[in-house]
Amino acid sequence: MFSRRDFFCWISKFLALVSTVIWNGCAFGIPIRRFFSSNAKLNLSSDQWSTIRAVQEHLLPSEPGTPGASDSNALLYFQAVIGRHESEEINLEFFLNGLQKLEKLVEISGYSSFIDIDENQKEAVLRALEGDEKGRQWIIWIYGFICEAFLGAPAYGGNPNEIAWKWLGHNPGFPLPVVGKRYFEL
Repeated sequence: MFSRRDFFCWISKFLALVSTVIWNGCAFGIPIRRFFSSNAKLNLSSDQWSTIRAVQEHLLPSEPGTPGASDSNALLYFQAVIGRHESEEINLEFFLNGLQKLEKLVEISGYSSFIDIDENQKEAVLRALEGDEKGRQWIIWIYGFICEAFLGAPAYGGNPNEIAWKWLGHNPGFPLPVVGKRYFEL
Protein backbone atom coordinates (compact mmCIF):
# COMPACT_ATOMS: atom_id res chain seq x y z
CA MET A 1 0.00 0.00 0.00
CA PHE A 2 1.30 3.44 -0.91
CA SER A 3 1.51 6.19 1.65
CA ARG A 4 0.04 9.54 0.68
CA ARG A 5 3.56 10.93 0.36
CA ASP A 6 4.66 8.08 -1.97
CA PHE A 7 1.54 8.64 -4.05
CA PHE A 8 2.25 12.35 -4.50
CA CYS A 9 5.88 11.69 -5.35
CA TRP A 10 4.75 9.21 -8.01
CA ILE A 11 1.96 11.43 -9.36
CA SER A 12 4.25 14.47 -9.59
CA LYS A 13 6.66 12.50 -11.79
CA PHE A 14 3.77 11.23 -13.89
CA LEU A 15 2.27 14.71 -14.32
CA ALA A 16 5.66 16.11 -15.31
CA LEU A 17 5.98 13.46 -18.01
CA VAL A 18 2.43 13.93 -19.30
CA SER A 19 2.66 17.72 -19.30
CA THR A 20 5.92 17.53 -21.23
CA VAL A 21 4.35 15.33 -23.90
CA ILE A 22 1.14 17.35 -24.17
CA TRP A 23 2.53 20.88 -23.99
CA ASN A 24 5.30 20.23 -26.48
CA GLY A 25 2.70 20.76 -29.17
CA CYS A 26 0.77 17.57 -29.57
CA ALA A 27 -1.50 15.29 -27.60
CA PHE A 28 -1.70 11.93 -29.30
CA GLY A 29 -1.34 13.57 -32.71
CA ILE A 30 -4.15 16.07 -32.08
CA PRO A 31 -3.18 19.76 -32.00
CA ILE A 32 -3.46 21.16 -28.47
CA ARG A 33 -5.95 23.90 -29.35
CA ARG A 34 -8.35 21.40 -30.96
CA PHE A 35 -7.87 18.86 -28.18
CA PHE A 36 -8.91 21.27 -25.42
CA SER A 37 -10.99 23.90 -27.18
CA SER A 38 -14.56 24.80 -26.31
CA ASN A 39 -16.86 27.72 -26.88
CA ALA A 40 -18.61 27.34 -23.53
CA LYS A 41 -18.89 30.36 -21.27
CA LEU A 42 -18.25 29.86 -17.58
CA ASN A 43 -20.73 31.68 -15.38
CA LEU A 44 -21.15 29.74 -12.14
CA SER A 45 -23.15 30.65 -9.07
CA SER A 46 -21.49 30.84 -5.67
CA ASP A 47 -23.25 27.55 -4.78
CA GLN A 48 -21.68 25.86 -7.81
CA TRP A 49 -18.23 27.15 -6.85
CA SER A 50 -18.87 25.87 -3.32
CA THR A 51 -19.78 22.49 -4.82
CA ILE A 52 -16.47 22.39 -6.71
CA ARG A 53 -14.64 23.30 -3.49
CA ALA A 54 -16.48 20.49 -1.65
CA VAL A 55 -15.57 17.99 -4.39
CA GLN A 56 -11.93 19.07 -4.21
CA GLU A 57 -11.88 18.81 -0.42
CA HIS A 58 -13.43 15.35 -0.60
CA LEU A 59 -10.91 14.16 -3.20
CA LEU A 60 -7.93 15.52 -1.24
CA PRO A 61 -8.97 16.17 2.36
CA SER A 62 -6.76 17.88 4.90
CA GLU A 63 -5.60 15.77 7.81
CA PRO A 64 -3.61 16.71 10.91
CA GLY A 65 -0.12 17.53 9.68
CA THR A 66 -1.11 16.85 6.05
CA PRO A 67 -2.25 19.59 3.67
CA GLY A 68 -5.24 19.04 1.42
CA ALA A 69 -7.05 20.77 -1.44
CA SER A 70 -8.14 23.75 0.67
CA ASP A 71 -4.64 24.22 2.09
CA SER A 72 -3.21 24.29 -1.43
CA ASN A 73 -5.74 26.89 -2.68
CA ALA A 74 -7.06 24.39 -5.24
CA LEU A 75 -10.25 26.33 -5.98
CA LEU A 76 -8.49 29.67 -6.35
CA TYR A 77 -5.90 28.03 -8.58
CA PHE A 78 -8.62 26.50 -10.77
CA GLN A 79 -10.44 29.85 -11.01
CA ALA A 80 -7.18 31.59 -11.94
CA VAL A 81 -6.42 29.07 -14.69
CA ILE A 82 -9.83 29.31 -16.29
CA GLY A 83 -9.85 33.09 -15.89
CA ARG A 84 -6.64 33.62 -17.86
CA HIS A 85 -6.50 34.04 -21.61
CA GLU A 86 -5.71 30.35 -22.16
CA SER A 87 -9.09 29.37 -20.71
CA GLU A 88 -10.21 28.84 -24.30
CA GLU A 89 -7.82 25.89 -24.34
CA ILE A 90 -9.66 24.25 -21.43
CA ASN A 91 -12.76 22.28 -22.27
CA LEU A 92 -15.23 24.36 -20.30
CA GLU A 93 -18.21 22.56 -21.82
CA PHE A 94 -16.83 19.27 -20.43
CA PHE A 95 -16.43 20.92 -17.01
CA LEU A 96 -19.96 22.31 -16.99
CA ASN A 97 -21.49 19.01 -18.16
CA GLY A 98 -19.68 17.15 -15.36
CA LEU A 99 -20.85 19.64 -12.76
CA GLN A 100 -24.44 19.33 -14.04
CA LYS A 101 -24.23 15.51 -13.88
CA LEU A 102 -22.98 15.75 -10.29
CA GLU A 103 -25.78 18.13 -9.31
CA LYS A 104 -28.35 15.82 -10.99
CA LEU A 105 -27.00 12.79 -9.09
CA VAL A 106 -27.27 14.71 -5.82
CA GLU A 107 -30.88 15.57 -6.65
CA ILE A 108 -31.75 12.00 -7.72
CA SER A 109 -30.21 10.71 -4.48
CA GLY A 110 -32.64 12.85 -2.54
CA TYR A 111 -30.13 15.36 -1.21
CA SER A 112 -30.49 19.11 -1.40
CA SER A 113 -26.86 19.90 -2.22
CA PHE A 114 -23.45 18.25 -2.39
CA ILE A 115 -22.14 20.80 0.09
CA ASP A 116 -24.60 19.80 2.82
CA ILE A 117 -24.22 16.01 2.76
CA ASP A 118 -21.83 14.01 4.93
CA GLU A 119 -18.61 12.41 3.71
CA ASN A 120 -20.15 8.95 3.18
CA GLN A 121 -22.95 10.44 1.08
CA LYS A 122 -20.43 12.50 -0.92
CA GLU A 123 -18.43 9.34 -1.55
CA ALA A 124 -21.57 7.52 -2.74
CA VAL A 125 -22.51 10.35 -5.13
CA LEU A 126 -18.96 10.56 -6.53
CA ARG A 127 -18.84 6.76 -6.93
CA ALA A 128 -22.12 6.92 -8.85
CA LEU A 129 -20.68 9.68 -11.05
CA GLU A 130 -17.56 7.57 -11.53
CA GLY A 131 -19.78 4.80 -12.93
CA ASP A 132 -20.35 6.95 -16.02
CA GLU A 133 -17.29 7.18 -18.31
CA LYS A 134 -17.59 10.96 -18.76
CA GLY A 135 -18.21 11.30 -15.02
CA ARG A 136 -15.04 9.33 -14.26
CA GLN A 137 -13.10 11.54 -16.68
CA TRP A 138 -14.53 14.64 -15.00
CA ILE A 139 -13.39 13.47 -11.56
CA ILE A 140 -9.90 12.76 -12.93
CA TRP A 141 -9.86 16.18 -14.61
CA ILE A 142 -10.82 17.94 -11.36
CA TYR A 143 -8.20 15.89 -9.51
CA GLY A 144 -5.58 16.97 -12.04
CA PHE A 145 -6.20 20.62 -11.16
CA ILE A 146 -5.94 19.75 -7.47
CA CYS A 147 -2.54 18.13 -8.13
CA GLU A 148 -1.38 21.17 -10.12
CA ALA A 149 -2.39 23.48 -7.25
CA PHE A 150 -0.80 21.14 -4.72
CA LEU A 151 2.50 20.60 -6.54
CA GLY A 152 2.95 23.78 -8.59
CA ALA A 153 4.96 26.89 -7.90
CA PRO A 154 3.18 29.33 -5.54
CA ALA A 155 3.41 32.09 -8.18
CA TYR A 156 0.61 30.32 -10.08
CA GLY A 157 -1.86 30.59 -7.20
CA GLY A 158 -1.62 27.18 -5.53
CA ASN A 159 0.74 25.71 -2.95
CA PRO A 160 0.84 28.86 -0.76
CA ASN A 161 4.08 29.31 1.16
CA GLU A 162 5.27 26.07 -0.49
CA ILE A 163 3.09 24.13 1.98
CA ALA A 164 2.92 20.97 -0.15
CA TRP A 165 6.60 21.08 -1.04
CA LYS A 166 7.51 21.35 2.63
CA TRP A 167 5.19 18.47 3.49
CA LEU A 168 6.73 16.34 0.73
CA GLY A 169 10.29 17.39 1.65
CA HIS A 170 10.71 18.72 -1.91
CA ASN A 171 13.42 21.21 -2.87
CA PRO A 172 12.17 23.07 -5.95
CA GLY A 173 14.46 24.02 -8.79
CA PHE A 174 15.67 27.57 -9.03
CA PRO A 175 14.89 30.16 -10.11
CA LEU A 176 11.23 29.83 -9.21
CA PRO A 177 8.74 31.77 -11.34
CA VAL A 178 7.57 35.06 -9.88
CA VAL A 179 4.57 37.22 -10.70
CA GLY A 180 5.37 39.08 -13.90
CA LYS A 181 7.63 36.29 -15.17
CA ARG A 182 5.19 33.37 -15.27
CA TYR A 183 4.92 31.45 -18.56
CA PHE A 184 1.62 33.05 -19.57
CA GLU A 185 3.00 36.56 -18.94
CA LEU A 186 6.02 36.18 -21.20
